[in-house]
Amino acid sequence: MYDSPNQDITITLTDGSQYNYTTSDYLSYIPLQFVIKVDGAVASCTEGQYLPRFLPPTPDNRAQLYTPVGHTLEITISIETTLSTVSELLFSGPHNMELSGPAQGQFILRWTPSQSEDGEHHPVCFVAQTNSASTYQSELRCVIVSVSNETTITTPAATTPMNPPATTPMEPPATTPMNPPATTPPIGPQSGASGLRVRISSKTPLTKEDIRTIVLPKQSSASAAQRSRDSGETTALTLAFTSLA
Repeated sequence: MYDSPNQDITITLTDGSQYNYTTSDYLSYIPLQFVIKVDGAVASCTEGQYLPRFLPPTPDNRAQLYTPVGHTLEITISIETTLSTVSELLFSGPHNMELSGPAQGQFILRWTPSQSEDGEHHPVCFVAQTNSASTYQSELRCVIVSVSNETTITTPAATTPMNPPATTPMEPPATTPMNPPATTPPIGPQSGASGLRVRISSKTPLTKEDIRTIVLPKQSSASAAQRSRDSGETTALTLAFTSLA
Protein backbone atom coordinates (compact mmCIF):
# COMPACT_ATOMS: atom_id res chain seq x y z
CA MET A 1 0.00 0.00 0.00
CA TYR A 2 1.46 3.35 -1.14
CA ASP A 3 0.93 6.87 0.13
CA SER A 4 1.21 9.65 -2.50
CA PRO A 5 0.48 13.39 -2.21
CA ASN A 6 -2.59 14.84 -3.94
CA GLN A 7 -0.50 17.76 -5.24
CA ASP A 8 3.16 18.75 -5.53
CA ILE A 9 4.62 19.48 -2.08
CA THR A 10 7.95 20.53 -0.53
CA ILE A 11 9.09 19.08 2.81
CA THR A 12 11.64 21.02 4.86
CA LEU A 13 13.58 19.09 7.52
CA THR A 14 14.90 20.53 10.80
CA ASP A 15 18.39 20.77 9.36
CA GLY A 16 17.09 23.03 6.58
CA SER A 17 17.24 20.47 3.80
CA GLN A 18 14.25 20.33 1.44
CA TYR A 19 12.67 17.56 -0.60
CA ASN A 20 10.21 18.02 -3.44
CA TYR A 21 7.49 15.45 -4.09
CA THR A 22 5.07 15.20 -7.00
CA THR A 23 1.84 13.24 -7.27
CA SER A 24 3.74 10.38 -8.89
CA ASP A 25 6.16 10.05 -5.92
CA TYR A 26 5.58 7.87 -2.87
CA LEU A 27 5.85 9.38 0.61
CA SER A 28 5.70 5.93 2.22
CA TYR A 29 4.56 2.37 1.58
CA ILE A 30 3.92 -0.79 3.54
CA PRO A 31 3.26 -4.37 2.46
CA LEU A 32 -0.34 -5.53 2.92
CA GLN A 33 -1.41 -9.16 3.02
CA PHE A 34 -4.90 -10.58 3.48
CA VAL A 35 -6.82 -13.80 2.90
CA ILE A 36 -10.27 -14.10 1.28
CA LYS A 37 -12.52 -16.93 2.47
CA VAL A 38 -15.52 -17.87 0.35
CA ASP A 39 -18.44 -19.44 2.26
CA GLY A 40 -21.18 -21.55 0.80
CA ALA A 41 -24.47 -20.17 -0.46
CA VAL A 42 -26.97 -19.15 2.19
CA ALA A 43 -30.25 -21.08 2.28
CA SER A 44 -32.29 -17.88 2.60
CA CYS A 45 -31.38 -14.23 2.06
CA THR A 46 -34.26 -13.02 4.21
CA GLU A 47 -32.86 -10.93 7.06
CA GLY A 48 -33.69 -12.31 10.50
CA GLN A 49 -33.46 -15.99 9.50
CA TYR A 50 -29.86 -16.93 8.66
CA LEU A 51 -28.67 -13.39 8.11
CA PRO A 52 -28.65 -11.23 11.27
CA ARG A 53 -31.14 -8.36 11.32
CA PHE A 54 -30.76 -5.17 13.35
CA LEU A 55 -33.64 -4.17 15.61
CA PRO A 56 -34.35 -0.92 17.54
CA PRO A 57 -32.71 0.79 19.39
CA THR A 58 -29.83 0.11 16.99
CA PRO A 59 -28.85 3.46 15.39
CA ASP A 60 -29.69 3.90 11.71
CA ASN A 61 -26.96 3.91 9.13
CA ARG A 62 -25.32 7.39 8.85
CA ALA A 63 -26.90 8.57 12.11
CA GLN A 64 -25.17 11.46 13.93
CA LEU A 65 -24.38 10.89 17.64
CA TYR A 66 -23.12 13.48 20.13
CA THR A 67 -21.37 13.14 23.47
CA PRO A 68 -19.58 15.70 25.72
CA VAL A 69 -16.03 15.39 26.99
CA GLY A 70 -15.75 12.98 29.95
CA HIS A 71 -19.21 11.48 29.35
CA THR A 72 -19.50 7.79 28.45
CA LEU A 73 -21.43 7.19 25.24
CA GLU A 74 -23.29 3.88 24.97
CA ILE A 75 -24.42 2.52 21.61
CA THR A 76 -26.89 -0.35 22.05
CA ILE A 77 -27.07 -2.80 19.13
CA SER A 78 -29.94 -5.30 19.07
CA ILE A 79 -29.80 -8.29 16.68
CA GLU A 80 -32.28 -11.02 15.70
CA THR A 81 -31.87 -14.40 13.95
CA THR A 82 -34.19 -17.44 13.94
CA LEU A 83 -32.16 -20.10 12.07
CA SER A 84 -28.64 -19.18 13.17
CA THR A 85 -26.86 -17.82 16.25
CA VAL A 86 -25.08 -14.47 16.47
CA SER A 87 -21.60 -15.02 17.87
CA GLU A 88 -19.86 -11.66 17.70
CA LEU A 89 -19.99 -8.04 16.63
CA LEU A 90 -17.19 -6.73 14.46
CA PHE A 91 -16.64 -2.99 14.76
CA SER A 92 -14.20 -0.15 14.11
CA GLY A 93 -14.01 3.12 16.05
CA PRO A 94 -11.86 5.15 18.47
CA HIS A 95 -8.91 3.23 19.92
CA ASN A 96 -10.35 3.12 23.47
CA MET A 97 -13.92 2.04 22.55
CA GLU A 98 -15.08 -1.06 24.47
CA LEU A 99 -17.54 -3.82 23.52
CA SER A 100 -19.74 -5.91 25.84
CA GLY A 101 -22.16 -8.73 24.98
CA PRO A 102 -23.94 -10.51 23.61
CA ALA A 103 -26.57 -10.48 26.31
CA GLN A 104 -30.17 -11.24 25.33
CA GLY A 105 -29.39 -10.52 21.70
CA GLN A 106 -27.72 -7.15 22.38
CA PHE A 107 -24.25 -5.70 22.18
CA ILE A 108 -23.15 -2.42 23.77
CA LEU A 109 -20.34 -0.18 22.52
CA ARG A 110 -18.96 2.27 25.11
CA TRP A 111 -16.62 5.22 24.60
CA THR A 112 -15.57 8.11 26.85
CA PRO A 113 -13.90 10.98 24.95
CA SER A 114 -11.04 12.90 26.58
CA GLN A 115 -10.45 16.64 26.62
CA SER A 116 -7.96 16.32 23.75
CA GLU A 117 -10.76 14.87 21.59
CA ASP A 118 -13.10 17.83 22.07
CA GLY A 119 -14.56 18.95 18.71
CA GLU A 120 -13.52 15.78 16.89
CA HIS A 121 -15.73 13.52 14.78
CA HIS A 122 -15.19 9.74 14.81
CA PRO A 123 -16.79 7.14 12.50
CA VAL A 124 -18.02 3.97 14.17
CA CYS A 125 -18.94 1.00 11.93
CA PHE A 126 -20.23 -2.42 13.00
CA VAL A 127 -21.50 -5.71 11.55
CA ALA A 128 -23.00 -8.76 13.28
CA GLN A 129 -21.72 -12.27 12.53
CA THR A 130 -23.06 -15.78 13.19
CA ASN A 131 -21.19 -19.01 14.06
CA SER A 132 -23.27 -21.50 12.05
CA ALA A 133 -21.80 -24.07 9.68
CA SER A 134 -21.36 -21.13 7.34
CA THR A 135 -20.54 -17.67 8.58
CA TYR A 136 -23.24 -15.10 7.86
CA GLN A 137 -23.01 -11.38 8.37
CA SER A 138 -25.55 -8.59 8.68
CA GLU A 139 -25.56 -5.38 6.73
CA LEU A 140 -22.81 -2.89 7.54
CA ARG A 141 -23.88 0.20 9.49
CA CYS A 142 -21.78 3.28 10.20
CA VAL A 143 -22.51 6.26 12.47
CA ILE A 144 -20.61 9.48 13.23
CA VAL A 145 -19.83 10.34 16.86
CA SER A 146 -19.13 14.03 17.48
CA VAL A 147 -17.65 15.28 20.75
CA SER A 148 -19.83 18.27 21.70
CA ASN A 149 -22.77 19.25 23.88
CA GLU A 150 -25.39 18.92 21.12
CA THR A 151 -28.42 16.62 20.90
CA THR A 152 -27.85 12.95 21.69
CA ILE A 153 -28.95 11.44 18.32
CA THR A 154 -29.79 12.97 14.97
CA THR A 155 -31.09 10.73 12.19
CA PRO A 156 -30.91 12.10 8.63
CA ALA A 157 -34.36 12.43 7.09
CA ALA A 158 -35.49 13.48 3.64
CA THR A 159 -37.12 16.87 3.58
CA THR A 160 -39.58 18.24 1.07
CA PRO A 161 -39.14 21.93 0.18
CA MET A 162 -42.15 24.09 0.88
CA ASN A 163 -43.46 25.81 -2.19
CA PRO A 164 -45.63 28.84 -1.88
CA PRO A 165 -49.24 28.10 -2.85
CA ALA A 166 -50.14 29.00 -6.39
CA THR A 167 -52.08 32.20 -6.58
CA THR A 168 -54.53 33.26 -9.28
CA PRO A 169 -54.40 36.95 -10.14
CA MET A 170 -57.64 38.71 -9.46
CA GLU A 171 -59.16 40.21 -12.55
CA PRO A 172 -61.55 43.15 -12.33
CA PRO A 173 -65.16 42.15 -12.98
CA ALA A 174 -66.43 42.76 -16.48
CA THR A 175 -68.45 45.94 -16.72
CA THR A 176 -71.20 46.72 -19.19
CA PRO A 177 -71.10 50.30 -20.44
CA MET A 178 -74.16 52.24 -19.58
CA ASN A 179 -75.90 53.59 -22.66
CA PRO A 180 -78.06 56.64 -22.24
CA PRO A 181 -81.77 55.77 -22.35
CA ALA A 182 -83.50 56.21 -25.63
CA THR A 183 -85.46 59.43 -25.70
CA THR A 184 -88.64 60.11 -27.60
CA PRO A 185 -88.71 63.47 -29.22
CA PRO A 186 -91.38 65.67 -27.72
CA ILE A 187 -94.75 65.69 -29.36
CA GLY A 188 -95.67 69.04 -30.79
CA PRO A 189 -96.12 70.95 -33.97
CA GLN A 190 -93.70 69.93 -36.64
CA SER A 191 -92.68 71.94 -39.62
CA GLY A 192 -92.29 70.50 -43.05
CA ALA A 193 -92.94 71.06 -46.71
CA SER A 194 -95.19 69.11 -48.98
CA GLY A 195 -95.88 69.51 -52.65
CA LEU A 196 -99.20 69.05 -54.47
CA ARG A 197 -99.56 68.70 -58.17
CA VAL A 198 -103.03 69.31 -59.69
CA ARG A 199 -104.13 68.77 -63.27
CA ILE A 200 -107.14 70.91 -64.34
CA SER A 201 -109.01 70.51 -67.64
CA SER A 202 -111.26 73.20 -69.08
CA LYS A 203 -113.18 73.63 -72.33
CA THR A 204 -112.32 77.34 -72.43
CA PRO A 205 -109.07 79.06 -71.61
CA LEU A 206 -108.77 80.06 -67.91
CA THR A 207 -107.48 83.37 -66.78
CA LYS A 208 -105.47 83.91 -63.62
CA GLU A 209 -108.50 85.46 -62.03
CA ASP A 210 -110.53 82.34 -62.80
CA ILE A 211 -107.89 80.18 -61.16
CA ARG A 212 -107.68 82.33 -58.04
CA THR A 213 -111.41 82.73 -57.52
CA ILE A 214 -112.79 79.45 -58.78
CA VAL A 215 -110.19 76.65 -58.95
CA LEU A 216 -108.11 77.08 -55.79
CA PRO A 217 -110.96 77.44 -53.35
CA LYS A 218 -112.51 74.25 -54.72
CA GLN A 219 -109.29 72.19 -54.74
CA SER A 220 -107.49 73.39 -51.61
CA SER A 221 -110.51 74.52 -49.57
CA ALA A 222 -110.52 74.14 -45.77
CA SER A 223 -108.67 70.79 -45.51
CA ALA A 224 -105.39 72.20 -46.81
CA ALA A 225 -105.75 75.23 -44.61
CA GLN A 226 -106.43 73.06 -41.55
CA ARG A 227 -103.32 70.87 -42.15
CA SER A 228 -101.25 73.98 -42.55
CA ARG A 229 -102.43 75.37 -39.22
CA ASP A 230 -102.00 72.06 -37.34
CA SER A 231 -98.60 71.05 -38.59
CA GLY A 232 -97.06 74.31 -39.68
CA GLU A 233 -96.51 72.88 -43.12
CA THR A 234 -95.95 75.08 -46.11
CA THR A 235 -97.97 73.84 -49.09
CA ALA A 236 -96.68 74.34 -52.58
CA LEU A 237 -99.23 73.92 -55.35
CA THR A 238 -98.14 73.09 -58.84
CA LEU A 239 -100.75 73.48 -61.53
CA ALA A 240 -100.79 72.08 -65.00
CA PHE A 241 -103.40 73.53 -67.42
CA THR A 242 -104.84 71.76 -70.37
CA SER A 243 -107.25 73.60 -72.62
CA LEU A 244 -109.91 71.53 -74.33
CA ALA A 245 -110.98 74.24 -76.76
